Amino acid sequence: MANESGVYRCTRHPKVETRLRCGKCETPICPKCSVMTPVGARCRDCASNRSSHIYQIAPAQYLLAFAVAFGLSWVASFVGVLGVLGFFALFYAPLIGSLIGKAVLRVVQGKRGTPLAVTAAAGIVLGALLPISSLWGAVPVQAGILNPFAWLFLVLAVPGAWWWIR
Repeated sequence: MANESGVYRCTRHPKVETRLRCGKCETPICPKCSVMTPVGARCRDCASNRSSHIYQIAPAQYLLAFAVAFGLSWVASFVGVLGVLGFFALFYAPLIGSLIGKAVLRVVQGKRGTPLAVTAAAGIVLGALLPISSLWGAVPVQAGILNPFAWLFLVLAVPGAWWWIR
């Protein structure tokens, strides 16, 4: 079989003969190594989107994403703690989550991925749960972890941001 044209040896398993090649890089792959994608069989390296520039994020961009998510979440939760929006928080929090997600995408120049979404979600959580009353003694209401609005905000805002970034 090895003498027939179109028969190759798998790159990862040299003892296995195959006629299958990666649809992107043309690397010979056996059925064990192939990953079926919507555009055909791919090798494991090409099947993961890690090689795409969209998923290559610098450490500074993670820090920037965290800072933006933290800052916007803190401001939004501060407005909620003051009770400015009251019942409308049910509509306000998902909108703010989406806006935070879009802001993070803008500052990281369109980069995406689960690690970036986790970083932004951590920023949102810490921004919403930061005890505002301990920073500013003038705020006469419960803030931070004790504030029910902060938890409602997290439940509604984090998925909105996650959807944009992921």
